[in-house]
Parts: sequence; structure tokens; C-alpha cells
Amino acid sequence: PGDVLHMPRALQQLVTVLGEVESPSVMMYRPGLRISQVLAIAGGVTRDGDAGDVRVIRGDSEHPRIYQAGLSDIVDGRSPDVVLAPGDIVYVSSAPRADLRDVMSSISTFLSLGTIGAAVVVPSVTR
Repeated sequence: PGDVLHMPRALQQLVTVLGEVESPSVMMYRPGLRISQVLAIAGGVTRDGDAGDVRVIRGDSEHPRIYQAGLSDIVDGRSPDVVLAPGDIVYVSSAPRADLRDVMSSISTFLSLGTIGAAVVVPSVTR
């Protein structure tokens, strides 16, 4: 919130793909370029990405228009595969489950150590 994105004029002939994609990238705009194409060129949505929350940001930083699309809806034909415009930014959000996955990944080592520790038997030392 509050960030301002300034795009020099040269960037307005490009399309940018950011967020949870395998290879975030900037590519030359060409007429007829669609959301599904730029996502494919960027390697697709990561496992932490929310394919149901793909945003297209269009326009200047003062008055951007934001469109939301769902990749599965596009693939299934329930939503149109929007034709992009020069200067568009396509952004794939993180899936809500990604946050939980990060937490579980962080504590999994701790949990496995606790399990291993419970299975280790330390012999008593007698003198």
C-alpha cells in the first residue's frame, strides 16, 4: 500500500509478468498477446501461486485499472483470455495456503527432531 510505480516511456512497449511465476520477466509487447501466453512464457504459476487470482494492471501509476482473472476459468472457457495492452503488468498472487505451507515447512524440522529425540534411547551408565 502506498507504493508508486513509475514506468519510463520505453517500458510502455513491454509487458511485465511478476509475482508467483517460475520466471518473472519483461517481454516485448506484440498485438494479440494474451494472459495465458505470457504466463506460459514465464514458466507458469508456481506451487505457491494462486492461479485463481491473476491481476492485470493497466494504465499510469496515478490512475491504474486493475483487472482480475482466474487461469483455470480462462483454460475452461468460463472467462475470456484477455488481450494485453502495451505497458500491462500481469501479477500472480500468492495462494493463501502458501503462508500455511511456509509455516509448516519452518517448523517441520523442529517437529521431526522432537520425534527423533523421542525414539532415541540413551543407555544408563553404571559404575
